[in-house]
Amino acid sequence: MTDHIVYAMIKIYDNEAHADAFLNYGEMFCRTLGEFKNEGDEHRRDEYEGVTDWHQPDQIKLAITYRDKNGIEKTTPIEELAGPVITQNTAYDPINLFCMYAIKVEDFKEDYSTDEERKSAIERINKSFAEQTKVNEKSFGMGNFAVMVTNVPVFMEKIRKNFSDNAYEFRDGLVKY
Repeated sequence: MTDHIVYAMIKIYDNEAHADAFLNYGEMFCRTLGEFKNEGDEHRRDEYEGVTDWHQPDQIKLAITYRDKNGIEKTTPIEELAGPVITQNTAYDPINLFCMYAIKVEDFKEDYSTDEERKSAIERINKSFAEQTKVNEKSFGMGNFAVMVTNVPVFMEKIRKNFSDNAYEFRDGLVKY
């Protein structure tokens, strides 16, 4: 497995006042997980936030029984469903989230013996770095204002300290899709 480092983080805003408050005062406008599930903005919405279980119809046994508008009981076997059964824990909906775009780059390790090998390694690294630091174009639909954090370790330490000093619970990490 290749090691990666977070080279920079970008927060994209659709509200200039929120961008200014973050940049100038360190204010972090958060939304709840529930808001992201129901967000009207297609670029921010993720109806799969907080999924706890994802079951394919051929991997579980389940029948959905209900009464129709006439009170007649009906049962639908799971095999007849068009897609997976998704379970979301709504207890997570009020959790505040502050999401940023992480620019991850490979932690480059190159060995070389000659000047020619060194130049070749530099070319490979530069080409790879340029490719890895491109921002996904889908992100541009999230807003017209952005703040970039380039000293990620210091930034994250300040956040951790602030949360700790104020007795707030805090978790961070890269999203895994």
